[in-house]
Amino acid sequence: MNNELNEKIEVFVKTMIKEGFYKYKPLKGTSVMFDGETSWSYLEYVKTRQFITGYKRDGAPKYLDLNIIDMNRTDFPLVTKTIYDINRPFGKVKDEPILNTAKPLSVKFPIEGFNNSQDTLIFWKHLEYLCGDVSDDIKEWVKDWLCDIIQDPNNKKGTALIFIGSQGCGKSIFFDKLMFALLGEYFHYDNGKEYSEKFNLNLKDKLLVNFDEGFATKSKSSEAKLKSFITQPNMKLEGKGTNSTIIINPARAVFTTNSGYAMNTAGDDRRFAVFNTVKKDFITPEYFDRFLQAVENTELLQKFMYELKTRTITSRLNIPPVTEAKEAQKTYSASKIAEWFDFIITTKSDYEIPLKDNSQSSYNFTGRLWDENTENQKVMFKENAFASFSSFQGKNDYIDSTNKLFSALREYLSNKEWTISNETKRITGFGFTYGNNNIQRVWVLKK
Repeated sequence: MNNELNEKIEVFVKTMIKEGFYKYKPLKGTSVMFDGETSWSYLEYVKTRQFITGYKRDGAPKYLDLNIIDMNRTDFPLVTKTIYDINRPFGKVKDEPILNTAKPLSVKFPIEGFNNSQDTLIFWKHLEYLCGDVSDDIKEWVKDWLCDIIQDPNNKKGTALIFIGSQGCGKSIFFDKLMFALLGEYFHYDNGKEYSEKFNLNLKDKLLVNFDEGFATKSKSSEAKLKSFITQPNMKLEGKGTNSTIIINPARAVFTTNSGYAMNTAGDDRRFAVFNTVKKDFITPEYFDRFLQAVENTELLQKFMYELKTRTITSRLNIPPVTEAKEAQKTYSASKIAEWFDFIITTKSDYEIPLKDNSQSSYNFTGRLWDENTENQKVMFKENAFASFSSFQGKNDYIDSTNKLFSALREYLSNKEWTISNETKRITGFGFTYGNNNIQRVWVLKK
């Protein structure tokens, strides 16, 4: 190999190493250059495995054949897979053909803290107001929770806040306006899709995510994924057309919801601090104008950021406080569901509860609740189950959809002899001709 070629190889390798790139060959797909965050794939490399080093007089490219590079050299390893290990350095893993994607978030907030003469009382008082009728100690816990995002951004404590209140009571203005102004790119507003859908690139490198509405309406798998998002320090990052990677997830979660039934509170819950925000007389359009003006005051934001950075945190943030709002979630869902379940579990197979719009399916034209009703297994139509519950309990602001009813029922049955699952089954029907079109999602109760 001549000296000129050797020099080209060294320049290429040193350039890639300087930029933090390594050759990454996934189990499936095309080789790319990869630095743990972004990939660099280009047509010439994909087609020819050659790197363009220049151009000839006629315009044709000069190539460096990557096949002649010793990929076993220690400064330019062939990466065959990625790992996540926060205890090992980011980048090349010594003596192993693996790339480590564990990389703490390097945070630079858009607002710098500065101890000036501004009065931040409007911000702190609004946060206390959102907490509702709780003790001063609990309000101090919430303040510490907020400060921890700024003081220790890469070490989340695995707890989340839920604020329940009517529309217009001031929940969103604190997080979507004030916290966005303080955190900038590290804040994300979520409409309830990112944590349940497969692709979640919008959640990368966030410190605070405001989930709009509670998650009691979500499926069991989505609920489990969200709880993992709250507690786990890492997550799988997936984008359309890209390879998934495991990255650090320092994001804290806040839920703001207008629904009285916001979550599925298990008896041993260790994640959620729940607060009932009751709109007070001072929450007026004029107050909101003053609050927004305060958010636009850079010096005021600098003072608030200074207080967030310097406040002494004394609370145990990994243990959420017990509030009446949280206990009410448990009591309400349990009592309502218990009464209705005791009623339906004893009904006969021909029990009917027609939907209000009479839109029964072709295999449930009478509006019956049960497709199957035996001693040890019962299969119910979920729409008719919700209609039965609504008729039995009357109008309520908590369980107002089939998804919420299923979640509450599953929670209630967690320590009972019956279990419930959401399954796809072939429906028997009355005089129905069997075929592929009599498949439906139903709720299955089993002993």
